[in-house]
Amino acid sequence: MKIIYCLFAAVVLAFTGCKNITPATQRIIETQAVATGVELGVLKAPTARPYLEAVTPIVCAEAAGTNPSPAMIVAAIEASGAANLKTPEAVIIVNGALGIYAAVVSQFGTNSATMQNYAGGLCDGLTQGLAFSTPTAARRAERNPKTLSPHVQ
Repeated sequence: MKIIYCLFAAVVLAFTGCKNITPATQRIIETQAVATGVELGVLKAPTARPYLEAVTPIVCAEAAGTNPSPAMIVAAIEASGAANLKTPEAVIIVNGALGIYAAVVSQFGTNSATMQNYAGGLCDGLTQGLAFSTPTAARRAERNPKTLSPHVQ
């Protein structure tokens, strides 16, 4: 899980001081950071998948709403029935993804349109990360560890 923390920290640092890139580019970077964290996290801890599958539609529903602050997303997750599926690894993955979203929002603006744009990136990242970390991908990584980066093996 250290690698996930390092990945999330690197992405947050990459956003610092990058006011000259477009919001579309920022959203793509956020989406890919979240997707990579989710994918690696689920490949390393497959027991996290059920919780992430339960949380993703909640995050996406909040992202589609108006003014989706990080606190509102966390409150919606806590109010859902997903708590039964929590594992320590799943909580780390979700907290990392939400941490990226919170950092992006605090760096680039807290108006409703900005927050909705980046919440959409969070939703896309969770969805893509789960799609790329299927049981088939996990089996392929077990058979051929060279498919993962050396620091993840």
